[in-house]
Amino acid sequence: MLVVVASVFAAGALSAHAECVYSTPAGVCEEGQPVMALRAAVKAHHGSTFKHPGYTTLELVSTPQAAYLTASEPRTKAHVQWLPEEMEADVVDVPWECRHPRQAFHYTLTARGHVGATVTTTIVFHAQLSAHWCAAAKAREEAQRAAAKRRHEAELRAAAQRQAERRATARRETEHREAASTCTNGTYVNSAGNTVCKPEESSTGPPEGATAECEDGTYSFSESRSGTCSSHGGVARWL
Repeated sequence: MLVVVASVFAAGALSAHAECVYSTPAGVCEEGQPVMALRAAVKAHHGSTFKHPGYTTLELVSTPQAAYLTASEPRTKAHVQWLPEEMEADVVDVPWECRHPRQAFHYTLTARGHVGATVTTTIVFHAQLSAHWCAAAKAREEAQRAAAKRRHEAELRAAAQRQAERRATARRETEHREAASTCTNGTYVNSAGNTVCKPEESSTGPPEGATAECEDGTYSFSESRSGTCSSHGGVARWL
């Protein structure tokens, strides 16, 4: 964990207002006092992903409490300014990027009270990253995305198969109902899973859908030649 503290003191002695600057509780005489010192605490916070690898918090502390604070970084074009009513939020979050693992940040900090001169200091810190960590994070996340894609594709295939099975079941049920309504001798389910009429007699010639005439005079509706009319003396002729 990186913690850096930078301090700068304004010119001039502290004696004239020492008892007021350091009075307790803080802020008793601050409104009428110039800022005497400004420091910044830099703290690294490590992330866990390639896109969000971590960030640095930059906390500004002035003595006495400043009325106005700014933090500027020309390279990243970052600029933060606090007004008096916002003084509780004197922390800057500086994000890191794996594109620049060891990026240097050069922040210029200023603090000013309601009176007195502006106190300025500069602080330099680096992103606490390594190219190795970033490469490993990127590879891990790409592998996770690929695995998630494979799982999603497998789920889609399974859903498509279930849908196909439901359609096949519905088709067989429809065929069974339709066959049952037209077959005079009942139905059976063949080896392909289809519902067909059992061999039946007909005094008016081959009924619609018959595929063979059996030796006993019945007509078969078999969808394959294997076993046709096996219980009816065999096939007399194919239709």
